[in-house]
Amino acid sequence: SRFPAQWAGSHVLWRLQHVGARLFSAAFVLQCGFLPHAFLALPPGTDDGDATCVEAAGGVADDVLGGRGAQELPPCRPEPWVVPVSGTCLWDEGLLQIELLRPTLDRGRAAPEEPILHFGRQVIMRHLWFTFEGAYAAIPELVCLWELACWPLCEDPRLIREAFEYLKGTCRELRGCGARWCPQHEQSLFQMFAALDLSRLPCQALLSPWVPPQVQMVRLWMQQQPAEHWHAELQQEVATAAEHLKSIKLECSKLTNKLNIVEQRTVINKSQINDAIGIIGDVQRKRREPAAA
Repeated sequence: SRFPAQWAGSHVLWRLQHVGARLFSAAFVLQCGFLPHAFLALPPGTDDGDATCVEAAGGVADDVLGGRGAQELPPCRPEPWVVPVSGTCLWDEGLLQIELLRPTLDRGRAAPEEPILHFGRQVIMRHLWFTFEGAYAAIPELVCLWELACWPLCEDPRLIREAFEYLKGTCRELRGCGARWCPQHEQSLFQMFAALDLSRLPCQALLSPWVPPQVQMVRLWMQQQPAEHWHAELQQEVATAAEHLKSIKLECSKLTNKLNIVEQRTVINKSQINDAIGIIGDVQRKRREPAAA
């Protein structure tokens, strides 16, 4: 935008931008999302011996593991919790823009086992807390960032807690005096709450007037899902066992019919044998009578 539309060197800028985007995507995980180590938390289940970002950073495992990942979460309270931002990075200085995350996080959705989405969520949450100056982000902007973060795939309780607390503050601000409340904003806020896996948070975290009651319903429904799944599996097993018993009963009925036929043939054969024995006895008796005379 700083150069004329017909500037001859515009294609060079586009190529440079394309190369920069590719370089950013390739180095995003290796540079731990370009976040300061004091603000960084490793993905859940990552050991300091096999963390890709720690190995690539060249011996900063102690700093990384001693950052946010090693801190305990604050106790739950009704009021929203504001996360302090520590350290400085390229995101704070404006040298990196959130728009750069879109192609990178799209690649992360295709490979959810990689830490791409985890670092991307940390970048987004740091951006939200860094720009927080007593006022939370507007709902349309927050919805775009929420979709970009792909929160339904998040399994990190700390990140989920941060996002949850940010939504609590947004809900409080939305219901405050002079706020621009509307049904569309309330629906969007509820959808953002529902995108979080609240089953990974303690029950006390939801005890706040700034949490919509529908969120409690969603959490209870999520807790019932394993029981419903187990009940469905049990019903399937019962139906399979009933079909198996039905087939066994049919086989038993066939075997019973065959046994009855064998018994009938046995009775007939026994009767024929008795008749044959009687005939043979009569013949032998008639032969003995002339010999005796």
